[in-house]
Amino acid sequence: MPVIDHSDPDVIRIQVQEKSLQGEASVDLKILCKERLAEKVRDIHFDMADVKYMDSASIGTLLFIIQLLKKEQKKVTLDAASPELCQLFRSLLLDQFLVLPEATA
Repeated sequence: MPVIDHSDPDVIRIQVQEKSLQGEASVDLKILCKERLAEKVRDIHFDMADVKYMDSASIGTLLFIIQLLKKEQKKVTLDAASPELCQLFRSLLLDQFLVLPEATA
C-alpha cells in the first residue's frame, strides 16, 4: 500500500513500496490518485525507488494518471525511480510525459 505525504497541500507525494507493481496494487494506485485529484492537488509526485517491475496494467494506470493530470494542466513527477524503471519508461517514451529523476534520467 502506498505511503502518502500531505506536507504540501498543493502537491501529493506517493511512495510506492511494492517491488513489483501489478494487479490490485495498480487499481489501488488509480483510485488513490483520482481521490487526490478531486481534492484539487496541483501535481502528483511518485517515489518508486523500490519498484523494479510494472506489469502492463500498472503502466496503463500510470498513463491514465498522466492523462488526467495533463487535461488539468498538471504534471506527474517521479522523485525517485529505480534504474530499471527509468529504462522501462524511456523505452516506452514515457519520459516525454512525466518528469524522471535527474540522477537517472
